[in-house]
Amino acid sequence: IFEYLPPFHNLLLKPSSGSIQGGSLVFVYGQYFSTATQSCMFGSDFSEGTFVSSSLIVCTSPPVNHEGPASVQIGDSYSRFSDIQSIFLYHLPILISKVVPTVISSYGWENIVIHGSNFLPLDTLVVSFEGREVLNTSWISSSLVRVITPPQELGLARVEISSNSVDWINSNFSVSVVLPFRVTKLIPSDGPVLGGTNVTVSGHNFSLDSTFLCCFDKITVPADLVDNSTLNCFSPSATAGSFKFTVLGVEQPGLVDSELFFVFRADPVINSIMPSMGSTTGGFGLQIFGLNFFASTSARCRFRDASVSVNYLSSTLLQCVVPPGKAGPTSFAMSFSMRHVSNKHIFTYTDPIVLFEVQPSLGPIHGGDTITLMGSGFIESEAVHAMVGQVLVDSTFITAGVLKIVLPAQPAGSVLISVTANEFEYSNGILFDYVPVIYPSIIVPSKGPSRGGGDVIVRLRQ
Repeated sequence: IFEYLPPFHNLLLKPSSGSIQGGSLVFVYGQYFSTATQSCMFGSDFSEGTFVSSSLIVCTSPPVNHEGPASVQIGDSYSRFSDIQSIFLYHLPILISKVVPTVISSYGWENIVIHGSNFLPLDTLVVSFEGREVLNTSWISSSLVRVITPPQELGLARVEISSNSVDWINSNFSVSVVLPFRVTKLIPSDGPVLGGTNVTVSGHNFSLDSTFLCCFDKITVPADLVDNSTLNCFSPSATAGSFKFTVLGVEQPGLVDSELFFVFRADPVINSIMPSMGSTTGGFGLQIFGLNFFASTSARCRFRDASVSVNYLSSTLLQCVVPPGKAGPTSFAMSFSMRHVSNKHIFTYTDPIVLFEVQPSLGPIHGGDTITLMGSGFIESEAVHAMVGQVLVDSTFITAGVLKIVLPAQPAGSVLISVTANEFEYSNGILFDYVPVIYPSIIVPSKGPSRGGGDVIVRLRQ
């Protein structure tokens, strides 16, 4: 009896690749298979097959001497093969040489890089940890693949890899699945560019068996383990700016609950203060001009032993209210924290200026007359001025109790005259009257006896 093989259609191989060492169980899918179809041919190499159904035959790939594609045909027990064929790709055996990192989080979602050889950019290249779950890989090169870990149970997990999702290579490499630490907060979150700030890192599950590093962007420094919820490290020197902060566990993976940053700040510098002197009673505003100022709830103006809160206006301008003090020079500085203290300036406290009397108490509206101010607390300084109404005028120092000023022109009426040594605080005010200047227009009679006694009529004009 002579039997014709049926016309096979749509041969599909799963897997369609395998090692040159052979042994891959290959499922051949098609149509019109019969019990007579019991063999496969991989190129010129024969392999016995097992009939499963009219659409499935199972063969085992034979070993070959070289990598590359091989045509696959199916036939009967008498080695009669069909003309229909598919391609099976032979490749060199996969080898794993290293797995990085070797400690991973039980929460998953970590990148692991597997080093080795003969990795192919196939969709069927997969990885598993202890056979728990088949994971797709990201092919990087013939020696590198990357995989994202799934959530896993604690303990050791052997790394397995397959190029065709069927034949698994059981490597000698395992990863340790551990409970990750968590970083929740760092205090303080800023420090000087010179470094040296003692940073306390708070979190959970810091392993007593692990070594930790504090990472300021790409700058790393060792961390001291205080307990399972606290680390300490010292900030390095860096340029001014905001640096992303993380913690690296050498033997333990970790998580940061939210993005944490450490700000390196240039030292605050005071260029000038205005005013540089004021009365011992305080209570007036002080402006501070400089560089590298920043908003801080702990910022203070420091007058030797006294300190007051600060109103932040910009990185170059601050304001505060001068506190009471003792007469004489005192050191002044800005502090934004224990780590951020400015250079020092001198602020001079003076006795309060008190105005007692103005002589004369009236003057012409065209001004120009010199008048005398009497009081206490006057100092010999170009900064001392008198405020006549709304006009600030220079003064001439006579004594600690006497000043002279030249009247400015003003409309007729009463104005207050006060004295200031810094243009930020003023003494009490004394009323001064501006009056029109009166000139005689007609005098009758225009002459008389030297002994006097005669009546004279004077007509006036302004």
